[in-house]
Amino acid sequence: MWDDLSADLEWNLMVQKKGIIALAHSDPELAAMRMMSDSQRRAGIKIEMLSPAEIKKKVPSIDISDKPALPIFGAQFHPEGGTVHHDAAVWGYAQGASRYGVDICVGVEVTGINIDAEKVTGVETNVGSIAAGKVHVAVGGYSSEIGRMIGIRFPVETYAMQVMTTDVMKPFLDYYVASPRLHFYTQQTLKGDLILGGPLDHWQSWNSYATWEESADRASRIVEYFPDLAHVRVVRSWSGICDCTGDSPPISGQP
Repeated sequence: MWDDLSADLEWNLMVQKKGIIALAHSDPELAAMRMMSDSQRRAGIKIEMLSPAEIKKKVPSIDISDKPALPIFGAQFHPEGGTVHHDAAVWGYAQGASRYGVDICVGVEVTGINIDAEKVTGVETNVGSIAAGKVHVAVGGYSSEIGRMIGIRFPVETYAMQVMTTDVMKPFLDYYVASPRLHFYTQQTLKGDLILGGPLDHWQSWNSYATWEESADRASRIVEYFPDLAHVRVVRSWSGICDCTGDSPPISGQP
């Protein structure tokens, strides 16, 4: 999808196919990754399994010794995996939509959805009504709030995800490294700072915040595998909200 989208939208989405390394910390995890890799290969996805020595060759700064509480047993490597800059993607889609005649009303809040004979007829906003035969909901973590406007309870829950960034450093990390078991990921941006991500918070919330407890826990886990980062400063933290189903897979189909 992303390969040609920048050209289609005439906007640089800052796609970085740097490759994703997902760490395994036990033999059962490694066996599960091998099974998953076999299925993905059959679907045409490029996947490799890496030994600790092969991980170290790709990521010299990572600790593959037995010093961490959960040592690295191996990894799954997706060479075509990567990231897209979120702001660039939003602006790219906005520009493309505008080019096709979509009116973008900045600062206009939807306060209700109008329904007649069980069919949507438009939306109410803080500046008036807008008639519409169809309403597409793309509001990120607030989809359940829109559902309540029409009396529908979506089977999703909303959680915050906290993220941190560090000081800018010389390039040293060429890949996106994640630990599914320990719920952390890190990557170095084009600017040189590190993005340090972690799990969803354990309680539901629509608030955007950052907590000392989560930041300290994530920093300690990442430093355990990248000990050279022990004296690097964290300069910013924030959170975004995510809608999640109970078992994580998306809900597809028509009602």
